[in-house]
Amino acid sequence: MPAPRPLAVALIHHPASVNDHTRRKSRVSLLARASTEGFTVTDVFETDGRAVKDEAALSALESAARKVGARTVLTRGGPDRTFLQTIARRAQLIVLTMPEELTGPEKLTGPEKLTGPEKQS
Repeated sequence: MPAPRPLAVALIHHPASVNDHTRRKSRVSLLARASTEGFTVTDVFETDGRAVKDEAALSALESAARKVGARTVLTRGGPDRTFLQTIARRAQLIVLTMPEELTGPEKLTGPEKLTGPEKQS
């Protein structure tokens, strides 16, 4: 039996003007790449630059990661790094950035493991 895959949550940042088709396509390609990289993604959250909505999405991401015991957050599209790093520190998450285009052998960038308020990347 194969070893269990590590659990991850995902965060995609889109401009507010992006249509639903593009959002769906981005989620599907991120999930496909995560699977190729050996992760099981339990939830995908989206931000779009609207402060209240983004804060709610990031808080929900933190809650979901804690609930399932995820140790990794996969990101794409340039989410608010400051707030994301704060959440990563609190939830002890490793942050990996997924490439925008998933057609080639691009590597994930990261990890940014933030385990306490005194550690920063």
